[in-house]
Amino acid sequence: MRDRGVITTVRSGDAPVIQVSFSVHMRQFTDAADLNLCDILDRRGSAAGWANTSGVYSDFPSFNWTFTVEGTTADGADHTAVFANCIGTWKFSDGEPNKIEVTLECHGGITYTGPA
Repeated sequence: MRDRGVITTVRSGDAPVIQVSFSVHMRQFTDAADLNLCDILDRRGSAAGWANTSGVYSDFPSFNWTFTVEGTTADGADHTAVFANCIGTWKFSDGEPNKIEVTLECHGGITYTGPA
């Protein structure tokens, strides 16, 4: 439970806020024709008009993120994890290669699909 934004009580059984992080090799910060990861996280360009999964009254726009592991010939199906209502931030790391590090805070849980 929160009181004016401060956590005052934690109850057994409360759904946790899921955190996901990953990094990608940086190709470019922005492109006039195509969206890239930074544009999506910052809601620039045509991403600014995308649907907000947490509703119109949210302080932060959120997205559902789907991670897919391609299926093998043995199981014949992809494995997916869908993280719902995620707020994302990113930072740039200079190096060889340059990287973009993404952190997602997901408030809507996770759903798995694919072979059992």
